[in-house]
Amino acid sequence: MSEFMLNVVSIVATNTKTGKVYHTHFFSNDLQLSAEAMIEYYALRFQIEFDFRETKQLFGLHKLKNYHQIQMTNMFHLAFLALLTARIWQQQWAKKLQNPKLSLLDLKSIFKAQWILKNALILDQKDLSPFFNSDFIANFVPNDLINAA
Repeated sequence: MSEFMLNVVSIVATNTKTGKVYHTHFFSNDLQLSAEAMIEYYALRFQIEFDFRETKQLFGLHKLKNYHQIQMTNMFHLAFLALLTARIWQQQWAKKLQNPKLSLLDLKSIFKAQWILKNALILDQKDLSPFFNSDFIANFVPNDLINAA
């Protein structure tokens, strides 16, 4: 049986509202890493995991069926560019709506509702300008957002 050393950081946090205690443990085989560095590395690692999850869910990375390196690289870069662009828009809309909890799914709902107003209602071929003008459509926000204020 072989033996080796591990660097372990344990965090105990208490929810001040509920009193529930949470335990988190980080492990590394690098004995020279400080506790702060390990916490930062794990935070970065999980941010990468969240980014992959969001690109798969929202921007089609899960549909990648190409097996050629150039096409895969292009799709990968496009998906992450879409994520970056969406996060910029998310911050802008969160500020505009004064809702810091606005999620990417909320943003998707906003854009989808605006698209429907702009395109689907036009198909009716009636003059909707007394009801819907371009400013109304551009600022329309559905009332069923996930993180509505």
